[in-house]
Amino acid sequence: MENPVDDCADVRTLLDLIPDLICQARPDGTLLWVNEAYARMYRRHRSDLTGTNLLDLLTSDVRPIVQQNLRRLEATLSPRSPGCVTEGPSTDADGNALWLEFTDHGVFEDGRLSSIFSVGRDRTQEHAKMQRAQELGGHVLEQSGQLASLVETTDDNGFAEQIERAVDLVAALEKHTREITKMASVVRGVASKTNLLALNASIEAARAGEHGRGFAVVAQEVKTLSRSTTDSLTTIDELAAELTSGVGEISRVIDLVASSSDQIRASVTTLAGIATELGGE
Repeated sequence: MENPVDDCADVRTLLDLIPDLICQARPDGTLLWVNEAYARMYRRHRSDLTGTNLLDLLTSDVRPIVQQNLRRLEATLSPRSPGCVTEGPSTDADGNALWLEFTDHGVFEDGRLSSIFSVGRDRTQEHAKMQRAQELGGHVLEQSGQLASLVETTDDNGFAEQIERAVDLVAALEKHTREITKMASVVRGVASKTNLLALNASIEAARAGEHGRGFAVVAQEVKTLSRSTTDSLTTIDELAAELTSGVGEISRVIDLVASSSDQIRASVTTLAGIATELGGE
């Protein structure tokens, strides 16, 4: 059966209540079924999308990337390993750039991949913030290196001691930057698991027919993962606050010796501005 969701009205109703983007497509991208959230993204009736190739909904710059992802799925999914998580660029009805994360599950007939059932989430804002944080983190490390280089060439009495203190603070700043990146990775991992549980809930509901008894259990697990995501984000906020505090301490230490080197003042001011912006992300 190539399109099981069309055979059960209760399952269709359940999937339409889920805000995630849910679709079933052939390996070549031909859409077999979409839920209401997916149809709304392209401002089309879902009956109009049935039989349409999802590649035709994308802009020319994104289409080759998505096509490559489809080929990778076809080569990767197997009856023994039918699921995986993918992410990449996409576009909406107006051609606006999106970054979507999909949990994909292969449907097999006689051992061959006949279609792919996917649950997706819009990660555009998270992706943009992650990219910006990585860029700012790189600037922080670059400015820290410049400051350390200046310290190595400084011999004045008292001045070197104060700069050494500044270097210690910069090292702490670098540590917090790495921890922020690590925590962001944890959040993304939790989000992937949440997607996977949402897919499992849909499959469980389909198997259970009109009763869908297993869906409630899986839904509870989704809530638990959501709380984990909230806790991780709270930790990120705390680390960002520590980062901003560290930058303030650097500014106070460098003020004691600012008159001795305009170059150091310029480097630290740039570092403070970048790190403060990172802390506000």
